[in-house]
Amino acid sequence: MTGAPPRDCLLTLAVPLALEDEIVEVLTRQAPSAQGFTVSRGHAAGAGIPLDHAIDRVRGRAGRVFIQVALGGEDAQALLDALERELPRARITYWLVPLLASGRLGER
Repeated sequence: MTGAPPRDCLLTLAVPLALEDEIVEVLTRQAPSAQGFTVSRGHAAGAGIPLDHAIDRVRGRAGRVFIQVALGGEDAQALLDALERELPRARITYWLVPLLASGRLGER
């Protein structure tokens, strides 16, 4: 793909369940270079995880939506900045790691 920005980073967001739709909306608007993202549900546990609901406290973990998006480093930072600006109290955990390769199989 000529002219396509490099997708050399994998950004993972761990988001409270109640914010799933808002985060997806921001991603759709702010990350056109991402060419899609993955949304899955799971749980987060550990000392830094707020356990807001009684069931979370009983289980010792909190429900989260995990969103992964492959994009370039500058685009990743711009997306993080947009999320911070639009949802300043969202309590989003993120990690950004180098992406060695990405693509689609079966489209050759």
